[in-house]
Amino acid sequence: MNIRAFAKINLGLKVLGKRADGFHDIETIFARVGLFDELEIKLRQDSKIVVRTENAKISPKENLIFRAAWLLQKFSSRPFGVEILLRKRIPIGAGLGGGSADAAAILKTLPRLWKLKIPPAKLKKLAASLGSDVPFFLEKSACWARGRGEILEPVGLPKRFPREALIVVPPVRIVTGWAYGRIKNSELRIKNKIPPPLGKLGATPFTKGGSHIPPFCKGRCPERSEGRRDLINHFEKIVFREFPEIRKIKKQLEKSGAEIASLSGSGSAVFGLFKKKPNKELIHEFRKFGEVFIVKLRD
Repeated sequence: MNIRAFAKINLGLKVLGKRADGFHDIETIFARVGLFDELEIKLRQDSKIVVRTENAKISPKENLIFRAAWLLQKFSSRPFGVEILLRKRIPIGAGLGGGSADAAAILKTLPRLWKLKIPPAKLKKLAASLGSDVPFFLEKSACWARGRGEILEPVGLPKRFPREALIVVPPVRIVTGWAYGRIKNSELRIKNKIPPPLGKLGATPFTKGGSHIPPFCKGRCPERSEGRRDLINHFEKIVFREFPEIRKIKKQLEKSGAEIASLSGSGSAVFGLFKKKPNKELIHEFRKFGEVFIVKLRD
């Protein structure tokens, strides 16, 4: 079986504070984009789990594909085996969720191949044990995420929301733990007073009437073009301070007409959202910063 695991971007990301379990509470909207990894999955006659990777080197500790397959094998208590070939296209350490997307793809696919009956709640629990954003990749739509990122509500983006994405990935790998380690609770208390935490504002953060404000927006609805540059990502200050070249990418995207330009997750990827597909000249301009991907938002 051949499957695709799609990357994500974060439409805003607020870090609300550190929890007793060592994780951080966040608010964000996860949205898939058309950049994907490919996974080729074959059943084995023995009980071995074999994972091979093309186009990337992934250490055993970071191999969420193996861990996802192992969790399912452990859940089944039966001698199932599998061979998985990962063709890696989503850059690693870029804030695009490639490893989590791959793990979720395994969690969704192997139960069908191994003929396992796993309740959805159990599958989500297994996903959350692999990583905070893995549960999102089990969903079918964009989601408003809270808690560690595992508390999810599907959302519908407004019809006028820009969907043409230009993603720039500089040759910098950012470890998420490093980024969280530089966030101070004292700074968060100040940041989260303006605007105040908005909580749940109706059925979804985005509504057709445009009267509701997403929990990460500075008081203006993204239905209005003048408010779209106000998306908050708390990691930008940390990452831009350490890597000023990444700040330049965001500034250049804004100058180039992106209605939204933002760091994705803790980076290093920066995306710009446009109403129209970026032309060849614009694509060429951003290649000086690193890898460039032209994709669409997937609702």
